[in-house]
Amino acid sequence: QGEALFGYPSAELIGQPLEVLVPTAQRAIHAEKRAKFAAAPRLRPMGAGLRLSCRRRDGTELPVEVSLSPVRTHGGSFIAAAVRDVSAQQRAQKELHDAEELFRLTFEEAPIGMALVGLDGRFLRVNRSACQLIGYTPEEMMGLTVQAITHPDDVDMVQKAIAHSAS
Repeated sequence: QGEALFGYPSAELIGQPLEVLVPTAQRAIHAEKRAKFAAAPRLRPMGAGLRLSCRRRDGTELPVEVSLSPVRTHGGSFIAAAVRDVSAQQRAQKELHDAEELFRLTFEEAPIGMALVGLDGRFLRVNRSACQLIGYTPEEMMGLTVQAITHPDDVDMVQKAIAHSAS
């Protein structure tokens, strides 16, 4: 797995400093951090809030998570590292963020009134156009239900639509 992740045959990495897998701009600081960690090793789980990347053999950088575990044996102590490629996860997070932003902008800037309504009929979110159309501020609408602003002749229809959406 390491060969596939880093692009190096194992034999080429044996005897090399760990920093060969660290992006060039971060090598000096990494060597200092590695020495500090080695002086007082402790378990560091995956995803410890660090934004890390490795440098592959072809020079490309890859976002990774690294878990470190001190290991003591009769032959001495060492640190085991598990490295996970998180590029797909980061791409998915960016796509989700972009989709959420597109929805937010589409909803908020729509020239027609739009609202998100809970199954109980309460307004969860309303856009500016809906507020202008109905004549309430967003804060006022958050305290209302669809039924409260619906003409009495249409309340049954609204309640049936809400019930239908719940099933």
